[in-house]
Order: sequence, then C-alpha cells, then structure tokens
Amino acid sequence: MPVETQDPVYLDHASTSWPKAPGVAEAVARALVDEIGGPGRGGHAAARRGEAIRERARARLSERLALRDRLAIFTSGATSALNLALLGLCQPRGLGEGPARRVLVSPREHNAVTRPLAWLEARGWARVSTLPTDADGRVDPEASGDLAAGSATTPPADLCVCTAADNVTGLIQPVAPLAEALRARSLPTLLLSDVSQTAGVRPLPTDAPGGAGADIIAFGAHKGLRGPAGLGVLAVGRRAFDPGGDPEAQPLQPTSFGGTGGSGVGDESIAPAHAPARFEAGTPPTPLLAGLLAALDALCEPRETHAGLERTRGWLVRTIGATQHLPGLRWVGPAGRLAEHDDRSALAHTVGVASFAIEHDAWSPDTLAAALDASFDIRVRAGLHCAPAAHRTLGTLERGGLVRVSPGAETNEEDAERFAGALAAMLSA
Repeated sequence: MPVETQDPVYLDHASTSWPKAPGVAEAVARALVDEIGGPGRGGHAAARRGEAIRERARARLSERLALRDRLAIFTSGATSALNLALLGLCQPRGLGEGPARRVLVSPREHNAVTRPLAWLEARGWARVSTLPTDADGRVDPEASGDLAAGSATTPPADLCVCTAADNVTGLIQPVAPLAEALRARSLPTLLLSDVSQTAGVRPLPTDAPGGAGADIIAFGAHKGLRGPAGLGVLAVGRRAFDPGGDPEAQPLQPTSFGGTGGSGVGDESIAPAHAPARFEAGTPPTPLLAGLLAALDALCEPRETHAGLERTRGWLVRTIGATQHLPGLRWVGPAGRLAEHDDRSALAHTVGVASFAIEHDAWSPDTLAAALDASFDIRVRAGLHCAPAAHRTLGTLERGGLVRVSPGAETNEEDAERFAGALAAMLSA
C-alpha cells in the first residue's frame, strides 16, 4: 500500500515535538560554535558567557511559565527531574534510619514515577498507595485529601504524586484542587506533579484556589515547549526546599554529587549549601540551555496557547469522527466517549493526546503503527507508552497497549485526511 513520496505526518508530539520552535536549532548550533565555556567553571570571559546563558534561561523560564517563587533546577530531562524529586524526598537520611515514607500516587503515572517508587518500596523506604479516582480515572481531590490525612493508626502522607495529564489518553488531572484539599486536610503532605504533557500547552499547577499549588513540578524542554531534548526542569517550592533554611534539614536532598559550587580548595562538603547549585552537579548543557531560551522566546502568550490547545482538540474531534466506524478500531478514554456517544465535550478536559485499540485479526497496535510509518510516512506511537500503570486502569495492558495519536502546533487538516485515509485503506482491506 505504498504512496507517493510526501512530507511525513508527525503525530507523536507526546513523545517529543517536531519541528522544534523557530530559532531553537540555530541557538544550539551557535552555542556549539561560539566561544562559550562551562558555567561556574572559572572566571574567564567564556565561562561568564556560559553562566549568562544558563541564568537567562532560568529567569526566562520562571517568567514565561509563572513558576512563582519556585526554584528552577536544571536536569537532563523530566525523568531525571522526577528521580531527583522522588529519591531526594524519600531516601532515608542515614542507613536504615527513619520510617518508610508514606506516598500516594495517581494510577496514571509514567514509569519515571512508578519505577523510582518501586525501587524505594523494595528497600523499605516507601509505602505506596493509589489515589482514589472517579470512573473516568480523574483523581478525587476531596477523597485524596482525606486519605492523605491518615488516621489514628496511619500517619499523614509524606508525599502525593499526581500527573497534570496522562500521556495515554491526555486526561487532565485536577492538580490545583488536589493541592487545595491537601492543604486543608493534610498540611504536611507535599505534592509533586509531572507536567510533561502540559508545559507549554496550558497553565501549570503553580497556583490553586487557596493560593497554593503543587509544591514541586517536573517537565522536559522538548515536548510542548518545543525545545531541545536532553534538558529538564524540577521547579521546587519553599515547602520542599527553603533557600533561607538549613540545607541539611530540608525535605529535598541532592541525589548526585560532583564539582559544583564549593567554597574553594580543600572544601569537603558533600554538596554545596546553596541552591540551585546543590542540585546541579556536573557541567551544564549550555547549548541546550541556549535552545531552551529560543523556545521560550517563541512560546505563545497564554491566550494564544489556549487557542492552540483548542485547535488541537478540534483536530482530534474531526479525526475521531472520521475513523470511529472503521472495523477493529476502538477509541478509548475521553476519545472513546466522544466516538461512542457523540459527546463533543469529552475532550474538554484533555490535552492533545488520544489513543485507540486495535481489535482486528490482521493487525496489532505495533504492526499497524509500523505499517503507517513504512507505507504512509505517518508517525504514531504504539504499545504501552512507558505507562503500564495507565494501561492497567484502561484494561489494555494485556492486549499490547494502544496506538496513540498526538498532533502538534503545525498539524493540519491535510494531515488528518491522510491519517484517516491510511487507516481506512488498512482496516477495510
């Protein structure tokens, strides 16, 4: 079923964006060619230029994404940011010291959350429970607040983890109301949110109706922000790390150590006392930071960002409508509700992600995605999407997962027609 050579239809923005924002590639290349040294590595002019790029990126990030008073820590990606948060909060301060941390987690988390928690739990350093949800998989803030509060025999939860939107169905979770419920019912509980699917797409949960928000958020630069891969951010609020307090007494502690920010020759400190240097061991990726700066400069204002999300939802509504009656194809989650009940509001609480099951004798999710790629130059993502926990709640874990479709800022109607036509040609043959 080959077609004439055409531009590819890229529908895997939930994995990484393509193309990148205007100016990103040029900024990265320029930082590789220009004389730019390692930030914090010496006082010469080249090092100072590198330092300026890093700190401009940090300031611009806080401004454009409204991080409020959260400390922006640069990491190598969302996975490393989440590992820093989970291990830095839950590892005991000494060998075998202290009780296991009580952690509550949503059932739609990525492996970058579930695997570090499993590692901690296997060592007796964490006790993990699942947050209550409604039938659609949305976390129930009030019930979660009650669960976090504990009881006469159960201490309050140390940490609650809730993704801002899952990467399988795009379902947006009520992180801000959850933050408000935790403050009201279980004040000691910190809230961590993986915002990888929402950063650059919709406002981050840095504020809640009660004036709070997630204590810590984690994301990468390469998805909704359309920046370079290999760079992530952990934005940390004062309840997790207060720059004015004793660094050794803070809930969040570093998990990697190296040549950063010491006091000079003979310094024997385990880690710098001040943040963000305390958490940024190693040489920073200055070219990627330059690319992030360009991406932030290209980022739309909030009103335009909302309009872009609405365009993406509209694209999915039309695509689901054009494919919902194909044999062996079944949309799931909010997209399934749209397909089965013509509920046009079904995608109102999603980001631009939808997935379908393949129940067809000739195709599996993997073989269909491979054929779309090889024969039609259409890129989609099949399988478990690094989120088997989410597939378990959807009932698709044992069937090889789903085929995910995630359009981006430049996806157009011609792309929708090619995608729907390719599916029709394959499933109706």
